[in-house]
Amino acid sequence: MKRFVAILVLSIFSFNSNLYAQTVFDFVGKKKYQTNYNCKDDDNRMPPSSFGIEEINGKKYFFDHDLEHKEYGILVSSVITVGERKVQNEKFKVYLMYEQHPDGPNQIMQTILLDGKGKKSFVMLNLLDISSGVKLNNYFFDKWRKTMGTTKEEEVGNEIDLLTKEMHEHIAKLLDYGVPLTVRDTDYRGDKLVGQAFFNCKKK
Repeated sequence: MKRFVAILVLSIFSFNSNLYAQTVFDFVGKKKYQTNYNCKDDDNRMPPSSFGIEEINGKKYFFDHDLEHKEYGILVSSVITVGERKVQNEKFKVYLMYEQHPDGPNQIMQTILLDGKGKKSFVMLNLLDISSGVKLNNYFFDKWRKTMGTTKEEEVGNEIDLLTKEMHEHIAKLLDYGVPLTVRDTDYRGDKLVGQAFFNCKKK
């Protein structure tokens, strides 16, 4: 009987631990995720970058690594699935992520990931002017910082989803994205594009 009770208690503890591990906040600060990408540009003009994507409770999340300052697993945004694109007869899944850096008020960094079936993937970074006559300043960054600093751990994933959706809706309206969103919408080359960089990535 005692052995049965001990097994039952351990089972309940394990079950509760698994539930806790499924909160998005529990994955912050890790160095490795379900899928990991190490990226660099061909000309070595940009510093190498590294990030991971983790699927948690049916949703994908984007965790960045600041290699220069050795800060890992920074939860940036949830991941928006766009569709598939063919590049040199290979199929790639296309995903979108967003972030606003405090050094760039009225700007958003849009990360477009072309995820291949093998180890090869590509990243295109678009720095976008989001002001559109309205000075948003660091609105999205401040909201992200508040989310990460004051939100209950079990609610962080939902709040990051809402913030990602808000950034995407702002960009979609500004760049006149179609409904539903298609791969062609990610080919924007208009005057809201402040800067752009391309990276080759190895996936593991």
